[in-house]
Amino acid sequence: MSVTAKDRYQDIEAFQQAIGKTVDAKDSVPVFDNKHSEINKPQHRNDSDHEKAIKEKQYIIDNQNGNIPIYNLNIGDRVVDNTWQWEHRTGPIGFNNVPYSGEGENKSVIWIVVAKDHYAGMSSHVTLLAQELIGCFSFDNSKNWLVRWGHNHWGDSGKPNATYGIRKFLNGSSYTGGDINNYSNTFYDAMSKEFKSGILTTTLPNNLLSSYETKDKIFLPSTTELGDREHAYTYKIGSNWGYFANNKSRVAILEGHQSDWKFGSNWIYWTRSPFVTIAYRVRLVSSDGRLGSSGASDASCGVRPALNLKSEIKVSVTPNEEGVYEIVWE
Repeated sequence: MSVTAKDRYQDIEAFQQAIGKTVDAKDSVPVFDNKHSEINKPQHRNDSDHEKAIKEKQYIIDNQNGNIPIYNLNIGDRVVDNTWQWEHRTGPIGFNNVPYSGEGENKSVIWIVVAKDHYAGMSSHVTLLAQELIGCFSFDNSKNWLVRWGHNHWGDSGKPNATYGIRKFLNGSSYTGGDINNYSNTFYDAMSKEFKSGILTTTLPNNLLSSYETKDKIFLPSTTELGDREHAYTYKIGSNWGYFANNKSRVAILEGHQSDWKFGSNWIYWTRSPFVTIAYRVRLVSSDGRLGSSGASDASCGVRPALNLKSEIKVSVTPNEEGVYEIVWE
């Protein structure tokens, strides 16, 4: 809650008297400055004192209801939508196995706020990245590229003759590039109708020999968005989210994952950035946060999805006992 507002005005009536006007709900303006600091406040706004007072009143009204816009959260805050759950499956191990197999815990996906209004040509939005890996899946296992290890083209992932592709797996019924008949489970289709209604379609920058764009509800980050400044063996794709400061900050876990050399904790996960000199290799984040690569058909590589959510969606004004803000559907 805004400490200044809380300390200065104990109720809305006193606040209205302080600014010399009764403000109807229809006159109120959404708050877009950060509740904790000034870091994420849009710098182009030069509001009058009266306009700022109206915004502060709206903040108090929201706080009375126990909700604030998700845009008010800090970068690095975590959010969760408890209207749906996902099974975080932990298998398989090795190449050319069935992706998203094994068993895992059914639980809500916790998301990290990693950027705000980052993508051009979109309405106001907040970029969320899954805190944990949601499972393991092949990037692509097509066999029409003179090799049998798949292809590293994000836009063509899962087609034309692939059995599996990560773009289809993530986007499910929102995917427009072909059928998803081989997929008994897709990430997007597991979501509640409320959460789906809050997801924006993102026009994603991509590159493989030449630049191209895709339109996706759910996507993988590029190495650039994850803070890669060197772009060794890949392209600069998009721009840095600004959240990841070093290798350690990029580490993610797949809870309960087993292998011959590791149980649980940190695990590798895909990016959508291709390896430029080998058509079947894709850049990934290693278990220690450094950037590496693997063959696209590798079904043991983890998946860490991202999406853009409408900025006006409300969350609880205080986090739960785990330090996570809960999305509230009105």
